Amino acid sequence: MSNYNVTFRYAEAFTEHAADKGVYEKVIQDVELIFNTLEGSRELRNYLSSPVLKETKKKEILAAIFGDKVSDVTLQFLNFVVDKGRTEMLPEIMQRFLEIRDEKENITDVVLKSAISLDDALADKVKSKMEDYTGKKVRFHNVVDESIIGGYTAQIKDTVVDASVKRQLERLKKVLIED
Repeated sequence: MSNYNVTFRYAEAFTEHAADKGVYEKVIQDVELIFNTLEGSRELRNYLSSPVLKETKKKEILAAIFGDKVSDVTLQFLNFVVDKGRTEMLPEIMQRFLEIRDEKENITDVVLKSAISLDDALADKVKSKMEDYTGKKVRFHNVVDESIIGGYTAQIKDTVVDASVKRQLERLKKVLIED
């Protein structure tokens, strides 16, 4: 079975378990904390995926880091993952959980690159347009990229909408070279 399938099954089971226990909203916060912590610490990921480290030590590490910050349901799930020998998949399980959450709540990420930083009013207007375009709630990220000269590029999952001056100049150059 592929890693994606394994991590998805764990995340899906965790989602259902959290909902059954009535702590789904708290678990979302827990998962975001765990995911961000694991993404930010290669050393922690290396410890948790080490075959030399015993399961009890891995549980102690997780409890020391997250014990007073996450719910008991989340801590029990982390221990369950350790017991099943899937600790190295923990970052991906957390990522799949967040993907399932986004799917359930009809949320998508949009990364908008523009030559200048957008003020709040313009960012809200663009976010609204992107919500109309995608038909979903948008988690909006504005990135300044001066190389696009003007206009914008918007990345929505695997789709890129390129309305940048840089791209228009490249097209014009191509047309002029072909003629």
